[in-house]
Amino acid sequence: MTEKSNIELLADFITLVYHEARNVRHLVKDGSLDLSGLEKLISLPKNRDAAWGELQSFRVQAEKQQTANEACEVFAHRFGKTLGDLKNIYANSNWKHSKKYGGNAWESIAKDALSLAQAIEETLNQLRNSTHNNGKIIDKLYELDANLKNN
Repeated sequence: MTEKSNIELLADFITLVYHEARNVRHLVKDGSLDLSGLEKLISLPKNRDAAWGELQSFRVQAEKQQTANEACEVFAHRFGKTLGDLKNIYANSNWKHSKKYGGNAWESIAKDALSLAQAIEETLNQLRNSTHNNGKIIDKLYELDANLKNN
């Protein structure tokens, strides 16, 4: 198996977080959450394998993105909820009353996926702005790559 890139792994984890979020239907059903804004998550199939299958096109699209933010946006755009929104939904205390579905444990998983996305973006931005000797290292990288093409 080929090693996955950071963005591909992030896309995998994001897919899992959204996959589990389909279970928010149980909190809506028992009146713990208002349906408003959750319709797209609830529209995922109840069956875990069918839901996983339905999420694959978004997973593949997210894996192809250039940045972590863009990978996250694929899902946020489709479902109208960000990873941060899902983290807050998973923090809902009523999950403990929802047997076998979703739950507060997914709050930390959503938080970790969000932290990973933010760390990737933050670190890349730091590197883009890093300097060495007489300029930015990103400029040095572009210059070296340009020289490869000219030789």
